[in-house]
Amino acid sequence: MAAPADAIFVDGEVHTLSHPDQTAEAFAVRDGIVVRVADTYEVEFLEGIETTRVDLDGRPVIPGFVDANAHLLGIGLRRRRADLSGVDAETARSRLRTDAQRDREWVVGVGSPNASLDRTDLDAVSETRPVVAISGDRKTMTLNSVAVDTIGHEPVESGVVEWPDSRPVWEALASGRDRARDLIEAGIEHAHRHGVTGVQDDVLTATTARAYQALDRAGALSLRVQVDRRPAVGDAGDPIAAARTLGIPTGAGNDRLRMGAIRVDVDQQLADESTLPSLAALREAASAAGLTVRPLATDEQALDEVLSEFEAGLVIDRADRVRDDQIRALAARLATVVVSPDTLDRAESGRDGRYGRLHAAGVSLSLGSDGFSMAPLRAIERLRSAPGPEQRLAVTEALQAGTRGPLARGGSPGTIEVGAPADVIVLSDSPWDRPASELSVDLTVVDGEIVYERP
Repeated sequence: MAAPADAIFVDGEVHTLSHPDQTAEAFAVRDGIVVRVADTYEVEFLEGIETTRVDLDGRPVIPGFVDANAHLLGIGLRRRRADLSGVDAETARSRLRTDAQRDREWVVGVGSPNASLDRTDLDAVSETRPVVAISGDRKTMTLNSVAVDTIGHEPVESGVVEWPDSRPVWEALASGRDRARDLIEAGIEHAHRHGVTGVQDDVLTATTARAYQALDRAGALSLRVQVDRRPAVGDAGDPIAAARTLGIPTGAGNDRLRMGAIRVDVDQQLADESTLPSLAALREAASAAGLTVRPLATDEQALDEVLSEFEAGLVIDRADRVRDDQIRALAARLATVVVSPDTLDRAESGRDGRYGRLHAAGVSLSLGSDGFSMAPLRAIERLRSAPGPEQRLAVTEALQAGTRGPLARGGSPGTIEVGAPADVIVLSDSPWDRPASELSVDLTVVDGEIVYERP
């Protein structure tokens, strides 16, 4: 007789999201692993005295979302500090003045207001403390005069700085493990509300990575995390050594926290003639150090550079604009492309955001938010309703992209099958029947344990 399950989830519409997708009524979990997927009658045979029973009431269940290009610290900032999204300039200044009442060195606002802010606007918030307004896509920052002096940046009339000049600000905002941990915890809360059970987080400093380690040691890391490291111009002397300050090689860790890749912005290297080593040199040094390289390439020239250096097993960020020959090359390399549907909002040609074409060619897709807005259900709907057939994915294809990621232990990642980790979400309604953006996440489950329940 089989041992009782730790938990059973019954009377639902369980989508395995395998190939092809199959449905069942129920599933059972033991030791964080799915041990049975069947009808309710069969699963109830595993119900013991101490088994937790969750009645799904006919609601759909899918694997948990994996955000393959997340920035939890930034999401935490948006939750903990002034939200400037969509407000006018005066409201933005008012919210920043409210944030100035906090006992923090920096005054911080996150999000893109309707009216742009400049250094003069932020000087009006405070003339004695550094003030920063971070754009919603995290690409640019506006600083007041004190902030410009604090980071030692050359005076900029507008106060606007971009990456990598903004790196010292990120380091200041995350300084101190407790501060980074608080922001990450806020980001995790947001992730769970949106059904995210795993992330690949692009971290800028060892402090952020150590905060993840502290959460893991305390048993407080309630989702799976792969920590990737992004070298910057300041690491130019030895970006591999900077990555190794995390203390663990690629793949090392446990089923909740592991070391990932070194992220390299190939567009920046080509456009700015970056002082970072070449992509080939980085790959060679990373391999010798037990690390892997994950390139970011948004345009065709950068993607050509990547394809000339990488063979099988390539994982690449964005590939926003891609030619037919590049799609064939990606498919031949069994590549995975991490896509951000926000690209569709600014598509300029038929070569932008060709996610449907990539999928049809056999290229694996994963979703990444790449900013402060982690909302996978909204991303699924953007892919389903994309303007062109080469950009569009069917609902099942979009959901499979949103739930795939190298974060699961054992089994098939992104599926609800025997042997897979019990990382699932329960939705308010079916994304096959209604636009995904109109749905809510009712339950988020990691290792068979409920980590979020909608009030």
